Amino acid sequence: MFGLLKIRIVILAAVFVGLVPFVASEILRTRADMAEELENINQSMMVSLARSQRGFVEALLEVERLSETIALSKNLRHNSTEEHNDSLAHILQIQEKVERISLLSPDGTAYCSTDPKVVGVNFGDREYFAAALASQRVVWSDFIQSRITGKRILQSAKAIRTGNHVDFVLA
Repeated sequence: MFGLLKIRIVILAAVFVGLVPFVASEILRTRADMAEELENINQSMMVSLARSQRGFVEALLEVERLSETIALSKNLRHNSTEEHNDSLAHILQIQEKVERISLLSPDGTAYCSTDPKVVGVNFGDREYFAAALASQRVVWSDFIQSRITGKRILQSAKAIRTGNHVDFVLA
């Protein structure tokens, strides 16, 4: 009886010893395959990130050029609100990367916008608004939650001046 048990133990030991190299090689092969796949995923993500960054920079430049172009318009200083809305709506139609264009008073209240829901909303407490008042350039927010849509957005703003006086803020 003990002899039969010894034979079974010897057979199990032989099978185990024979399987160890196979199992170890499979583990190493699987690990190498996983490392290769992770590297492929990493490369793919880096390419996607680079494309996204290029697109983001292009969008930023487009919006900044648009802001500078609108800022040069003398009509925005003297037209009625209806004329402002018509002008801004026309400009917005040719823009792909801009959701809305609004004019804010120096205290931050929107008095004109391509989105009627914006008119009357105050943005004076937003960091980008204060930064725009302090700058001569287009300024950008971090990602913030839109008060109008609730979506995460990047907001640009530029204070339009006559001399040192802020006429309005383009946002």
